[in-house]
Amino acid sequence: MMVALILTATMMPLLLAACFVLGRCWQRYWYGNDAISEVSRQYIEIFQTGQFNEAAVESAKRRFRALLDNGDERGVQPSLRPGVQYFFQIRALAELGTDAAGQILERQLERRLSNNLLDQSWYWVDLAVNLRMLQRQESLPFLLG
Repeated sequence: MMVALILTATMMPLLLAACFVLGRCWQRYWYGNDAISEVSRQYIEIFQTGQFNEAAVESAKRRFRALLDNGDERGVQPSLRPGVQYFFQIRALAELGTDAAGQILERQLERRLSNNLLDQSWYWVDLAVNLRMLQRQESLPFLLG
C-alpha cells in the first residue's frame, strides 16, 4: 500500500509535465509555430513596458506635419497601413493634436486593417488610446460600435 502511494506521488508530477509538453506540441502543430503575429508581439511589448521608438514617432510626426501644413490631409491617409509602423504613425497624429489629425484617426476606426482578429483588436485599442489623448468625445459612437 505504501509503495503504491509513493509510486503515485512520484509519477503524478511526471505525468502532468508530460501532458503539458504534449499539449504545447499539439498547440504549435495546430496553430503553427508563430501563433502570435509580429504586430501583436509589438503591441504587447509596448503596453507592458510603456517604451517605444520615439524617433520613429518624431519622424512620422514631421512627415505628417508637413503634409497637414500644406493642406494635404488626403496625403496622410494612404501612408497609414497596417503593420509594425502603424503604432508610430497613429501616435504621431495624436501628438500633433490638430483637428485634422483627429479626423484622420476617427476615419481609421471605419477601416478594416487586418484579417487577423487579434491584430485588428490591437489597432482599435491603439486608436481608442490616441483618440482619448486628443479628448475626441465625438469618436465615442465609433468606438462603442
